[in-house]
Amino acid sequence: MQKTIYVSGLAGLLLSVSCACAAPIDSVVKIYTVVSPPSYVTPWVDEFSGEVTGTGCVIKGKRLLTNAHVVSDQTVVMVRKQSSPDKYRARVSAIAHECDLALLTVDDESFFTDLTPLEIMPDLPELQEQVSVVGYPEGGDTISYSQGVVSRIEVERYTHSDLPLLTMQIDAAINPGNSGGPVIRDGKLAGVVMQYLQQAQNIGYAAPGPIIHRFLKDVETNGKFAGFGRINVLLQRMENQALRDSKQMKADQSGVLVIGVPPATTNIQHLQIGDVLMAVDGVKIANNGTTPLRKGERVDFSYAYSHKLIGEPCTLSILRAGVPLEVVVPLMHDVRAIPKWQYDVAPSYLVYGGIVFMPLTLNYMAAYGDGPKWPRTLLVEFDNHVTQRMDEQVVVLHQILADDCNIGYGENERELIVRKVNGQPIVNLKDLWGKIQANTNRFISIESDRSSIVVLDAAQAKAATERVLKNYRIPAAMSADLMR
Repeated sequence: MQKTIYVSGLAGLLLSVSCACAAPIDSVVKIYTVVSPPSYVTPWVDEFSGEVTGTGCVIKGKRLLTNAHVVSDQTVVMVRKQSSPDKYRARVSAIAHECDLALLTVDDESFFTDLTPLEIMPDLPELQEQVSVVGYPEGGDTISYSQGVVSRIEVERYTHSDLPLLTMQIDAAINPGNSGGPVIRDGKLAGVVMQYLQQAQNIGYAAPGPIIHRFLKDVETNGKFAGFGRINVLLQRMENQALRDSKQMKADQSGVLVIGVPPATTNIQHLQIGDVLMAVDGVKIANNGTTPLRKGERVDFSYAYSHKLIGEPCTLSILRAGVPLEVVVPLMHDVRAIPKWQYDVAPSYLVYGGIVFMPLTLNYMAAYGDGPKWPRTLLVEFDNHVTQRMDEQVVVLHQILADDCNIGYGENERELIVRKVNGQPIVNLKDLWGKIQANTNRFISIESDRSSIVVLDAAQAKAATERVLKNYRIPAAMSADLMR
């Protein structure tokens, strides 16, 4: 199985470089980050503390551009110029986990002396154009170059966020250790290296200029990165003629079929199951879900609106029961009760009577190891859950910490999806806690998706909670977000 992985660390790029593609050495810096990611097994403690390294480059405004994953879950960030042995304290001024980009600033302005900002290309390089990738390789502490070509431009999932965005594929010797390194064409910044394809030779990926410009536009407009907007409907390709005929499509019409509209999205007011989405802002969508990029190139139609900010309007041309219509929808955040990768935030948890409850996230499942080791029931829920409310979470009975009040429950009651408390459906972890607090019955009944039931004596469970916290050295019965 092929997969893309990060290129942070200290691996390198060791080929010669063409002068036409070369970047000024004084534009590129080395980044040292002390990270302390949280644990999703014991959510009240951090997992470990260690150091990762990466690369960044100077852009206008005395800012450093790098990957988000180089500085995610950071406690300390230091940067060093190629021309100096000294490290300077840096801080993250903006971060976009969705497109794996971050901006750093250094308060000591002397750091920027003799540093030349890189100009960001306004457009994309052509296919087969020669580019250079700059980074700090393993086995040394000085800068190194690698030369290659742009081999593909397409919408691809970013490893850091699992979000599909425009990606530039480079055929160059990109290895672990070059995260955040600039991709240079004619002395300008064409992209930022972020990942490479495992078990393949010389296939790397970079966030290209349009994605960088979109990130900076968002930061300049909102003061921080607000996110990439989504239409938030489920879609199906329409490459089958019978499917198109059933929707009364003419020969010159094409598009994708709306097969789901989550109740939590505002687009439920504008779009219906069975609509055919034919164009976005006048850009025609093919039956395979693509739109034109440049002559002879096509990409996923989401690129047609990816340059817009959250809340900006998007005009959709649709076909409903054979009748062409236009609807205007605002772009919004991805609506998911089960978040994908989360960073720079502590996991939510609740301990009650020795039972640990947590929301289901991609981070939570990853704590079990690689995908094949994920609990199947949780994976099915992740893939198929339909979000009903904006504040919805899928709550999991994570584990049971042994105590007199919960004797008899154990391994069989782990990884259960909690559906109800005392017969009442729950919306999220906070709602679960509210229903426990509001209970006036002798017993608390926790009902799960497997028809399993956990019943506790409410008075005993309340008394046991403090004892469990002390015995297992847990600092608080709930995470800070629930306390708020």
